[in-house]
Amino acid sequence: MEVDPDDAVGDADDAESLYATLENEIIPAYYEQNEQALPVKWIAQMKNALATLTPQFSSDRMVRDYIQQIYDPKIR
Repeated sequence: MEVDPDDAVGDADDAESLYATLENEIIPAYYEQNEQALPVKWIAQMKNALATLTPQFSSDRMVRDYIQQIYDPKIR
């Protein structure tokens, strides 16, 4: 199986971006704690991620998309 050079470059770029984000944003936010030893910034990021991403990746959305794309005659 051959790897498309463009895919390999894209994968490397994605990995580099992920590691940079972890190193420069996520990990420092996790270890930056307030007086109660809570990582307030990291907690806020996690709550925001759950609030904004869950609707896009939920089973409800998956079923709704399936019904609309398979059974809705207006889409065909």
